[in-house]
Amino acid sequence: MLGYFALAWATMQFIFSPILGAWSDRFGRRPVILISCFGLGIDYILMALSPSIGWLFVGRVIAGITTSNVSTAFAYVTDTTTPDKRAKAFGLISAAFGIGFVVGPALGGMLGNRNLRFPILGGSGAQPCQRSLWLLRSPGVPP
Repeated sequence: MLGYFALAWATMQFIFSPILGAWSDRFGRRPVILISCFGLGIDYILMALSPSIGWLFVGRVIAGITTSNVSTAFAYVTDTTTPDKRAKAFGLISAAFGIGFVVGPALGGMLGNRNLRFPILGGSGAQPCQRSLWLLRSPGVPP
């Protein structure tokens, strides 16, 4: 069963990454990233409250769609940095991914010891903070 969940997520990433990239070219990077972050927060709430494995699968599909914004994030960095500072900016994004891969499972494990739904609820709680910081700190970029 776990293989189907991974397959659904990866398939949605494969299909929607170019679509979100095209939308970011048309509507702008910032709105696409903000909407996908909002969708991920909704997905976490759906997965935390899901009554069956079928709803978890639906949540995983939504997660695959909404996390397809990695190429948009890299394009945003390219648009907002000068060529001499671009390598540093890409390094910071890569470091953030690395920290997330290390801290995320550790924090999820600590929350999971209390209740199995707490890690997902913690992720949905982190999404509004992420969106707020993005709105306050990110410069606008024309499409």
